[in-house]
Amino acid sequence: MARAVIAGPRDKLPSVIATLHEMKLIHIIDHHGEDDTFRIGKPLPPAADLSENLVKLRSIANLLAVKTPPKKKETVRIEELRDKILALELNITEEDAARKKAEALLSDLERRIDELRPFAALELPLETYRGYGTIAVLVGRTAREVSEADFEGVPTEVFQAPGFVAVFTPKSAADQVLGILAKFGFTQIDIPAGEGNPKALLDEALADLEKWKARLGEIEGRLDTLRERYAAFVVAAEEVLEVEVDKAEAPLRFAVSEHSFVIDGWLPSAQSSELRERFEAMRIFVESEEPHRSHEPEEPPVLLRNPKPVKPFEFLVHLYSTPNYHELDPTQFLSLAAPFFFGFMIGDAGYGALFIALGIIASVRLNRDSIWWRIFMVTAIGGVWALILGLFIFGEAFGIPFHPPPAHLEELSFETFGISIPLQPIIHKAFGVADMVYLSILFAAMHLGTAYIIGFVNEIRHNKKHALAKLGWFLCLFGLFTLLTFSLRWNGIALWVWNVPLGWFPRTIEPL
Repeated sequence: MARAVIAGPRDKLPSVIATLHEMKLIHIIDHHGEDDTFRIGKPLPPAADLSENLVKLRSIANLLAVKTPPKKKETVRIEELRDKILALELNITEEDAARKKAEALLSDLERRIDELRPFAALELPLETYRGYGTIAVLVGRTAREVSEADFEGVPTEVFQAPGFVAVFTPKSAADQVLGILAKFGFTQIDIPAGEGNPKALLDEALADLEKWKARLGEIEGRLDTLRERYAAFVVAAEEVLEVEVDKAEAPLRFAVSEHSFVIDGWLPSAQSSELRERFEAMRIFVESEEPHRSHEPEEPPVLLRNPKPVKPFEFLVHLYSTPNYHELDPTQFLSLAAPFFFGFMIGDAGYGALFIALGIIASVRLNRDSIWWRIFMVTAIGGVWALILGLFIFGEAFGIPFHPPPAHLEELSFETFGISIPLQPIIHKAFGVADMVYLSILFAAMHLGTAYIIGFVNEIRHNKKHALAKLGWFLCLFGLFTLLTFSLRWNGIALWVWNVPLGWFPRTIEPL
């Protein structure tokens, strides 16, 4: 990367911004207004209108519930956007207002129906429950059936339906009646507004409910039609407006004086001459130079460049820590280690096949730019390792081994179900715990050792003392691993590692 400075007269700023956006080469460093001469720039004149249109368009997209980009893309012209957005906003706002009104009425009707339903079972007119000077009316739900005999001589008149009761009693006895009703799990409810037969009112409310449900369905249908017709336009227009707003507000990141501007940023060194030639033709000054680590106050931005099969693993690197400009990119190493460790952890052919299937579904259904697509792809590659290890190393599918261990023929296996699989396991998970433990030590040592080597390469470029520290840690790791391997030689895998890969290591130390 090279640090670049672009300077020129202020009246050429719009054309410079358009050229920078077209070339897509420079990573701009924001100007914070520390300079007395140069201030933070102001947005270009169209910025306000563009931002307003973008807000309206996002509101339209929200009302239409446009979440996924349509398969068919539409080309839009920036000159025509304002009129189209205004017309579409008016149309959709009317439909949305009608939908909200219908939903509010439906909510009120459902509440009204819930209020009327128990009263309809008693068939007393609603005006019967109110308007008394000396009589209290207690209406509510009960857990058990109530009768007038339960009130022990208190003057009452009781009307009830299953789980519902209305008691008319003098106001002087209301507290006593409430105490008796409490024994029956009484919960008092409000009397619905209105007059007349509650059953007739309930039937009327139910009819209105069906009418408004049908009307809401019509409104939703019209909105669905609008969504199908304008979804491609909304997505395309939003993309165009986001770019135009970004371009119009770009001066907020520049240093601007009364007559000139200065843009500071980073660009790929290989393209610096191309950028210079393009701007010099416009009579714009461009200066660039390579960064010097010891003097550069800011680290250059990092763009990971990896082969296409490795790109899904870049999010794992960003998840931990993106390497700086002067360090090695560990993505390719991680693309091998992460799926293998995942597959080794699962080690099951059945679950490996399921992870592969999930990856295939994700590749078809999800957008390739989605983080979930990358997660499922990494999981699917791990599933390939799980399938391979499950078939040829562990001999297991869905937690059931292909064959029982020779010394434990009574153990559950596929042979128990009469299924013969002609693949013999090398390690049995249940009875090869020592092998699993040593393999974990071996793979961990290889992984950590590779990390120390990468760290050594990163450090030796600018600080040899730090590089020696990495080398020292690597030697400590190697010594610890060798000691563990020597101590675990009773294990077959450890013995092979001791005799073959570590065969060069001295077996005895001769005295001086």
